[in-house]
Amino acid sequence: MTKAVMLALVIGIPVASLLFQTKAMDPYVAIPATYWAGSLSGGLIFGVGMVFAGGCASGSLWRMGEGHIKQWVATFFFAWSGSTASALLKKTGLTAAEMNLDLIEESPLGYQAYFPVMFDGWAWAYGLSGAVLLIWYLAVRYNESKRTFTLL
Repeated sequence: MTKAVMLALVIGIPVASLLFQTKAMDPYVAIPATYWAGSLSGGLIFGVGMVFAGGCASGSLWRMGEGHIKQWVATFFFAWSGSTASALLKKTGLTAAEMNLDLIEESPLGYQAYFPVMFDGWAWAYGLSGAVLLIWYLAVRYNESKRTFTLL
């Protein structure tokens, strides 16, 4: 599964960069300004909820179609909590109700990290992305043979 995600990134990164370079998609609209602590806490809440619900959002939707009542309840609360959190963030002013495309590079939650701008071109962005993917791949291959990173 990990290698499949890596393959998707190997294919997706050049395709996304092509869309950005040809101006088919604006990177500052596609990449929202976020706050790392919010992502971390949201990921932890989602992970704990996923354990209790018995699956992630797409898995829950799949099992809903199979008739699992528990997944209907979990999906309802997943949708409700997401819309409630969004409304609370808008009410506190941390996210704008409507985006001003001239001012979206920064928000109270953080700034947009766009590699080609941060590293002054696509060459470094491709190089860093490729290096991260290569290190990840080598770690996965090493773990397959030695089971060093496996807990159980």
